[in-house]
Amino acid sequence: MKLWLLSQNYYNDYDTYSNFIVRAETERDARLIVSKQAGDEGASVWLESEKSTCEELLSEGVYEIILGSFHAG
Repeated sequence: MKLWLLSQNYYNDYDTYSNFIVRAETERDARLIVSKQAGDEGASVWLESEKSTCEELLSEGVYEIILGSFHAG
């Protein structure tokens, strides 16, 4: 299995998700899993590459923060 980082491009508002890290075999599977958990942003945000990014996370590399999600409100 692979790890995928999904980030949406539009709806950083209340009752929405902005990012997910998902374990799945393919990008398509990762997007499907996340679309079923969508908040007010809607499932299509996670299924359409124009509305979100999906990149495979590799275990190799330098020390770094993979995901930080800060929403002040």
